[in-house]
Amino acid sequence: SEANAYAVLTTGHGENTRKAGYMNMQAMPAMSFLDAKYTMGLPRTVSLSTAMDAIAHALEAYLHKTSGVYSRMISLEALRLVWPGYCKLLAGELNFEDREQILFGATLAGIAIHLTGTCFPHGEGYPLTVNFNIPHGFACGYFLPDFLHFLSRIIKSEKPQISGQDKKQAE
Repeated sequence: SEANAYAVLTTGHGENTRKAGYMNMQAMPAMSFLDAKYTMGLPRTVSLSTAMDAIAHALEAYLHKTSGVYSRMISLEALRLVWPGYCKLLAGELNFEDREQILFGATLAGIAIHLTGTCFPHGEGYPLTVNFNIPHGFACGYFLPDFLHFLSRIIKSEKPQISGQDKKQAE
C-alpha cells in the first residue's frame, strides 16, 4: 500500500509463482504521490479487486479487536469514499473523480490497517490468491459476508462496552 508498511512479494512465474505478505517498518513510505490519472488505464477487474481490498481493509480495521476511536474514524471515512465508487465501477459508470475518491479512501484504509492489522477475510483470502491465483481483493471480499454475519451474531449477544483503549482516547 502507499500508506503503510505492508507489502506482498511475488516471485517466480506460472506454476512456480509464489506470493508472500510481510510487514516491515522500513517498507513504510516517507512520501506517497496519489494521482488517480495513473489508475485510468487499469482493467476493470483490477479496479474492482483493488477497491474491494480497500473495503476489506476499512471493515477489518474498524472491526479489529485492537481498533479504537481513531482507527474507526479513519475506517468510516475510507468506506464513505470508496463504497460509492465501487458501486459505480460495478455499473460501469466510473469517472475520474470517482477514481480519485477510491484512491484517497484506499489510502485511508491502508492507514487504518497500519494501526490495527487485518483479520479473518485477509487471513483466509491469502491462500485463495496464492494457491488459486484469485486476485487479492476478490479473495478477501469472498470472506467478508460470512465475517460480518459472524460478528453481527456476536454483537447481538453481547452488551455494548467501551474498551479501555476507547476510554483512554476519549480522555
